[in-house]
Amino acid sequence: MNRIIFLILFIFGFQVVFCQEASYLSYNNSFGIKYTNISGYGIYYDRAVSDYLNLQVMGLFYYLYGVKDNVTHKNYNYDIGLEIQENLIQGESGRVYFLEGGYYYLDDDRYDGKDSKNYIIDHSFNVGVGMSGQYYYKRFLLSLDIGYKFYEDRLETTNNTQHYPEIKRLMKLGLGIGIGFMF
Repeated sequence: MNRIIFLILFIFGFQVVFCQEASYLSYNNSFGIKYTNISGYGIYYDRAVSDYLNLQVMGLFYYLYGVKDNVTHKNYNYDIGLEIQENLIQGESGRVYFLEGGYYYLDDDRYDGKDSKNYIIDHSFNVGVGMSGQYYYKRFLLSLDIGYKFYEDRLETTNNTQHYPEIKRLMKLGLGIGIGFMF
């Protein structure tokens, strides 16, 4: 695993030192990591479908497992998101764009012991709009998002034999940050 990480860092470092200066407009694809509560978080792929429109998909999955004091804890979590980006201002060193997006998030958290079974399942639906700016350095990019989002959490909580469903709805400020590489 360490060799793979080293190889990826070596390739990125090689690109920074030896890549030619070119306009970001010559690249239609990018990938990287992003965290935004407007349209999701995780690894993303972005595709410029025209001079003024980009589509971005992102997602993440992880699984945790542990045993402590005869209680088993299992947690799996994933999200999948989509973002539509409409360019407002384009320049040689970056762009500003309007974004619309959303994502679905699932968090399944279970505790299983000899005397009890507890679990919390959170289904979250999120949609939002906002503005974002991207700054380019050679083939690397940095993006910052700000916007407004609506989300709905559907919580299912079980404590031994009782089930407590709950729905939370909220509108709030959305923020995000991402780094990526264009190709």
